[in-house]
Amino acid sequence: MFGQMLENPIFRRWSAITGLAGGLFGFGNLCSPTVVDGVSMEPTLQKGQMVWVDRFHYRTARPQRGEVIVFRHQGEIYMKRIYRAPGERLSYIASNGSFVRLVRDSQADTVRKDLVNGLSAINVVQMQVPQDSVWVLGDNFDQSLDSREFGAI
Repeated sequence: MFGQMLENPIFRRWSAITGLAGGLFGFGNLCSPTVVDGVSMEPTLQKGQMVWVDRFHYRTARPQRGEVIVFRHQGEIYMKRIYRAPGERLSYIASNGSFVRLVRDSQADTVRKDLVNGLSAINVVQMQVPQDSVWVLGDNFDQSLDSREFGAI
């Protein structure tokens, strides 16, 4: 009985179509091709380069420092490197409320003491990344719109 079904061309065609559709649906939900748009991740990733994005990974694992992620923020798609993972500390210099440069956590107190007293608009900001967020930066630091502008994601 089963052998006769396998020999039936309609059954074989239907099996091929449903197998292909199921495979494409599953593949599209697990990973997808993405084209790098912009220079913020150079030299690691070049503008126009195609990369495969694993859409399943963070359902089972926590984000780690150094990983490159793709995310949507205010309707735009970004590709950045995780600089600080959930719960990690971050220190940076700010002037008039705007980001100036990152500071190693171990140097934060020294930098704070070295700031000129007359420049009250400059301060060292220390923060902890929320448990459900990450702090991201582009590898091309000067050409990247990232957490320095929009905060933890």
